[in-house]
Amino acid sequence: MIFDASITHQEVLAPGIWLMRFETAEDYSGFRAGAFFHIQVDPGPYPMFRRAYSILGASANEAEILYKVAGVGSTLLSRRKVGDVISVMGPLGNSFSEPASDEHALLVAGGIGMPPILRYAENLLQAGVTPDRITFIYGARTAAELVLRDRIEALGITVLYATDDGSTGTHGYVTDVLRQEAETLQGAGKSGRFYACGPEPMLAALTELSRTESLPGELSLETPMPCGAGVCLGCIIPCKCSGDDVEYKRTCIDGPIFRAQEVVWP
Repeated sequence: MIFDASITHQEVLAPGIWLMRFETAEDYSGFRAGAFFHIQVDPGPYPMFRRAYSILGASANEAEILYKVAGVGSTLLSRRKVGDVISVMGPLGNSFSEPASDEHALLVAGGIGMPPILRYAENLLQAGVTPDRITFIYGARTAAELVLRDRIEALGITVLYATDDGSTGTHGYVTDVLRQEAETLQGAGKSGRFYACGPEPMLAALTELSRTESLPGELSLETPMPCGAGVCLGCIIPCKCSGDDVEYKRTCIDGPIFRAQEVVWP
């Protein structure tokens, strides 16, 4: 579905990190984590392609996205004002699978990859998973980039932070925290499964961890998706789905969520 949406809110949460809300064509409050909107950032001829943004939240006929100003497209989006109308396609994409009844859900968010992870925490709670079975691991370069912390903590789940500079939580990476949490669960005779979204180096490290530690997990990829419809092949990724054979999949159609162990990183 393609629809026109009126921007209702534009806010800077941290340097370069924005929160946008806009009116939607219908109620998307029941959307599953992983879904994304494909947005035309500017009505002019440039840039030609839309940009994909994970849906952070939705209620009634209003949805919200979180985005970081990092290039031409996001810069143009940040210049849009409340009341401006943007063209939106979606929601698109698949969703995370549910953990087994005896598994602990380890949710891993890196920087601007937080939206689908926060939504999945909400999905799990709505599905009846108890808060004690959910751990939210959130990392960024510095404490200022750990946005919407009050919203995450209000869920009543365990929340652990990691920062590159040590300004909040563990001085290190989310992968370090995840490994420790997985070892703690294993020591207690419990099993876990992780669900993650963040920058590619983080996701690549999680794929390696999943393989070496036999820890099952799923990744929500942030691969650029020019067309969002599987036509342009601009978002293909190599995957090993059976044996050593490599199969190329389209992030926009087959994803954006994939099993961690199937993704082949450079």
